[in-house]
Amino acid sequence: MRIGVGIAIGIAIGAAMLSRAVFAQPTLASTDPEQQLLEQIAELRAEGSATPASLVEPLRALALFYEEDEDHAFAITALEEARHVTRVNQGLTSADEAVLLRQEVRNEKARGNHARVWELEQDMISIARQNHDDPRMLPIFRELAEDRLALIEEVDAGERPPMIYAGCYNGARALTPYDYTAPAAGANTGNLTSPCIGGINQDLVYRIRGELLMYYADAIELILRTGDYASPELRQLEKEALRTAYARRGRLAVQLSESSGSFSRCPRGTLDDYLALEILDSCLAPVGRSPAKIVVANVGNPEALIRLISYEIRTEAPAGARAQAIAELADYLMLRVPIDRRRLDLPRAALELYERAHRELQAASDYQGASEVFAPESPITLPVYEPNPFASAATAPSRYIDVSFNVTKYGTSERSEVLGASEDATREEKRDLLRLIESTTFRPRFVDGVLADAAHVTVRYRLDP
Repeated sequence: MRIGVGIAIGIAIGAAMLSRAVFAQPTLASTDPEQQLLEQIAELRAEGSATPASLVEPLRALALFYEEDEDHAFAITALEEARHVTRVNQGLTSADEAVLLRQEVRNEKARGNHARVWELEQDMISIARQNHDDPRMLPIFRELAEDRLALIEEVDAGERPPMIYAGCYNGARALTPYDYTAPAAGANTGNLTSPCIGGINQDLVYRIRGELLMYYADAIELILRTGDYASPELRQLEKEALRTAYARRGRLAVQLSESSGSFSRCPRGTLDDYLALEILDSCLAPVGRSPAKIVVANVGNPEALIRLISYEIRTEAPAGARAQAIAELADYLMLRVPIDRRRLDLPRAALELYERAHRELQAASDYQGASEVFAPESPITLPVYEPNPFASAATAPSRYIDVSFNVTKYGTSERSEVLGASEDATREEKRDLLRLIESTTFRPRFVDGVLADAAHVTVRYRLDP
């Protein structure tokens, strides 16, 4: 039956190529890339088997040729046959088919066939997750994440892109389960005429962000399986997941035991206990799996920040990098407590982590890292991956307000005072700045090597022109 399908697809390609040839200008076969690939495919078929494994590469190349020529229908036909040959020779879940699906998704997007894009993506995801040890799956998860980020931006702007309906993000149809292993027809119809409605912006974005976190977890796990702890992309993915999780939750949340410093998915223990764990075989694994087969994206949380510390230790990174990673874990614990509750509820573990980060710097031969981690020149605002409105300006601002305040060890501000301003600074701008300082969380500062109860800072705040 499969051979018959393969022959039918092959005939379809031949007919399509013939139709192109009728309207094409005559060219020498030796210099025509399309003709060369068609001849190569014909020769491979003539050798005996209708679906030899060696057909995949020329079919893929032929599809790429058509894609670059914007003949997406021809490209898809070639890719469908390549996928059929791959299944015949390698089964239903080979990494090679996931690579072909990625290319087919690209062509269907170009045609605006969003329902088909959704179907193909679900099959591609299920196959890629069964090949976490293949580096070729990394671009798949990265592109899915980038696509969902773009989808969030469109929804936030009040738009309703077709993929919202194709994926039924309002909840009428569930997303593909993580352990879905059989890319069978009909699992996700993606029918744009189905009763899928747009839904409320907040709910849609929340659900897309949840899906996005899973793709980050997949990508992070894949890099970890290669053992490339020095990868800049690994760190970038972890930070992007943290940013996404922060936006999804509104405020970072985690269960922390003040007595032990243990985290939600890990047993009681110290930071050093966690750093001694093998990441993929422990509570630190980016894809969390329970005995009940519940799968969660274990990213954008304290476990992720512990992994970031582990990466720097495993790669023997400079003291500044290690200290920064430790300080960011402390930042997370600081942010989980509302500003007005910090003095009472901030766990001692947060302050101990800041002190540990500072000791990392003190023990290093080059103490300059302290200027980046604890910034004596200007205060660091939390979370660190969001723009810092109090950062020193590269050029002198034409409109500004000079202000001073104290940063406490609880990340709060005290004794805010306007010292001066440009002539055009308004009373409302000065008032708004004082309110901004009051509502901002700052990273604690060290004075004379000691975590300061209150450290004085003076800042020139840039106003909009």
